[in-house]
Parts: sequence; C-alpha cells; structure tokens
Amino acid sequence: MNLFFDDGLVPGTLIHREDCAGATGSAFLRRVFFVSDRIMLSQIREITGIDGTTLQNWTRRGWVGTPSARKYDSEQLARILILNMARGCMRLDRIVFLVSYVNGRIFDPSD
Repeated sequence: MNLFFDDGLVPGTLIHREDCAGATGSAFLRRVFFVSDRIMLSQIREITGIDGTTLQNWTRRGWVGTPSARKYDSEQLARILILNMARGCMRLDRIVFLVSYVNGRIFDPSD
C-alpha cells in the first residue's frame, strides 16, 4: 500500500511550500522565527488558520505550553502545527496521547 498525500502546503499550516522555498520542519520554523524569537497569537492564526478560542482552549488543557507575555516560541508553534496537522485524521484526545507518549511532558524541554 502506498499512502502519499501532498497538497502543496507546509504540514499544519495554510502556507504553500513554494512560498517558503520548500522549507518544512525545523527549516520552516527557523524562517518563521528569523526576526524574533516569539510570535503573537494573531500570527499563529494567520499561519495555521485556527481560531483564537481553539488555541486558547489547547493552552488551557495543557496541550500547548502557556505563552510568555502573550507570545509563543518555536516549540509551542511546533506543538500547535502537529495538533493541527493530525486533527484531520484523528480525535484530539488520541493526538494528545500520541504526542505525549512520543515526546513526554509538555513543560520538559529535555525530552
């Protein structure tokens, strides 16, 4: 079986790959955080297409780390992109279990 899905977007975002020179993963995050080490909720909404209440709900539930001074860092954005990417094919509680199983505790950067 060959499963391949390519819609031309950076996974978890609304950004086309050709608009960021094909960058994905850490290269994409480096491009997003090139100017500043933190971004605001409105910028995350533009990147992902997720509404603010959903992002705040994910933060309240502990699925995304709490922003510092209302700004998110690259690790928090990466977690948001993973949740957003996978929610099209899995329930959120299963996604959170999977990410926690693979990555450990959300507030522990050593994992």
